[in-house]
Amino acid sequence: MGRLDDYELAMMEERYEVKADNCEKEEKALEWPSWFQSAIQERLNDVSARIQFDPSISPYRAEEKRAFEAMFASAVAANILEFAEWEDKHHYRQGLENERLYLQGMRDGARLVMALLSDSRSPTPER
Repeated sequence: MGRLDDYELAMMEERYEVKADNCEKEEKALEWPSWFQSAIQERLNDVSARIQFDPSISPYRAEEKRAFEAMFASAVAANILEFAEWEDKHHYRQGLENERLYLQGMRDGARLVMALLSDSRSPTPER
C-alpha cells in the first residue's frame, strides 16, 4: 500500500467520522456484547481498508483526485464547473465503495446466520 496524500486522508477521515456517528446512534438503540461489537468493527475496518485500495476503484479515485486538483489549480477560487465535476466523481467513487461495503456486509451477515443456525442444530454433548 502506498502513502496517502492529504486529500485521501481528508476523505477517509470524513467517511469514518460519519460511520462513527452512525454507530453511536445504533448502539443506543440496540446493545450488543462488547466482544461482538469489537469483532464487527474489526471486520468493517478490514473490509474498508481492502476496498479503499481495490485496484478496480483506482481509476475512479485517480479521476476524482485530478478533478479535485483542477478545482484549485485555476486562479479563480470559486470555479463552479470544476467543483461540480469533482463532486460528481467524488460521489460516484464513494458510491462504489459503499456498495462494496454493503455487499460484503450482507455476505458476512449471511455467513454469521448460517454459522449460528448450524451451531444450534448440532447435537450438544451430554455431561
